[in-house]
Amino acid sequence: MSDYLTSWIDESEENRKEFRRQELILEVAELICNRMEERDINRTSLSKILEKSTSYITQLLTGSRNMTLATLSDLALALESKVKIELVDEHAAADWETFYSDSVSRIHPSKGVDACNDYAFTINKVVPVRDLSYEAA
Repeated sequence: MSDYLTSWIDESEENRKEFRRQELILEVAELICNRMEERDINRTSLSKILEKSTSYITQLLTGSRNMTLATLSDLALALESKVKIELVDEHAAADWETFYSDSVSRIHPSKGVDACNDYAFTINKVVPVRDLSYEAA
């Protein structure tokens, strides 16, 4: 994790909470997107299955709409899946930066953007891919 991000998280309990919230939103959205890819279901198809608008599905996947556990369960059922939740020690959790890097590499425009991954997540903000400046590592 970058020194800047670590420093920001360590500044206050509120920053730590916000980081964990955004991390969870990203992880859940990524799991849903992966399942959508496996099932060859795009947002439009998913919205029809759930009888919701495509913009509603987009809002859920970008974190701009709060997703309840009931909604998460409905999404999973629509994707012929079920949700399993696990609590882990926060110090033993996967490195968020690696997870984020993998997500960003999947949405880089030159590599193609699928129907699910056209947004990148940042702390407290969702940025359309067209606004990302991608730099090779």
